[in-house]
Amino acid sequence: MCSSDLAGHVGFDVSLDNMGLVMAVSAPRAPVNGEPWVGEVRVFELRRNGGWTLMGDPIFLIEGDQGKKTVAEYAEFGYSISLAGNGKRIAIGAPGQAKSRGRVHTYAWATAEAQQIDDGHWISYGKTVLIGDCGTRDAEGLCQFAGRMGSNVKMSSSGYNLFVSTPNEGYKTDCNETNVYDTPTCDPNHPDHKPGNWFPLEGVGSVKAYRYAAGRADWLGNGRKIWGKSQDEHFGLAMDFTDDANIVAIGAPTSSVGKFYGGEVQVWRDDWVCGPPGPLRCDLTCDPTCDFGVIEDASP
Repeated sequence: MCSSDLAGHVGFDVSLDNMGLVMAVSAPRAPVNGEPWVGEVRVFELRRNGGWTLMGDPIFLIEGDQGKKTVAEYAEFGYSISLAGNGKRIAIGAPGQAKSRGRVHTYAWATAEAQQIDDGHWISYGKTVLIGDCGTRDAEGLCQFAGRMGSNVKMSSSGYNLFVSTPNEGYKTDCNETNVYDTPTCDPNHPDHKPGNWFPLEGVGSVKAYRYAAGRADWLGNGRKIWGKSQDEHFGLAMDFTDDANIVAIGAPTSSVGKFYGGEVQVWRDDWVCGPPGPLRCDLTCDPTCDFGVIEDASP
């Protein structure tokens, strides 16, 4: 399958439903309305006599207030995509949106009967805006970190669990602190890394788990962020998880732990602070501060 009308890296990411009858295809650098690198996602369904047929209109971003809406240039919408098992929900990462803070969008397939329209189409769902953190703003009001949230997204088969990576994310620290692994954050050979001096750690990377609470019609954070260990390891560039969302494997391909840029993989398990696993976890009664605990490093 190819496209002659999208000069935007068609097929940069693809996702199939469980039956192989629905396929999502992204083109994160496709221009829209003349704006560059807006990005676009098309979903197709396989029909017995018609081959792969477009399922609804192409999905792309519109920003702004009513009457002043424009496409989101350089959003790279579709950099990562993930379909639910039935092909009726999709998570789409746009790591270039909001000046590369990044954002994740979720859509559900609305049937013509439910919406009283001529044909089915994709609608946004979830009230919370899943957008990357800004960090400390500089004198011009710009965010210190451009974490590129949504560089990797994974949705469970049910469509109710979602993992999102922000592989360029960092944070500010000083030499009096340790990171989340209780190891020093400073480099004794770096001139700015002195006790009391705050400095940024960039490109550490993080992964965050979310659970869709149907009662609230919203995404809730399932625990705190899972952070990488050190600067420039880009934790979360690759990840996968079990369908019950209790165990997640996370890659940090440029980690220098143990070997210079040797890479590392970590496997984390939900500690079940919120109660036993099941379809209602992190819904109306769940404490969203439940955490994941590392099982073991899987470094070679």
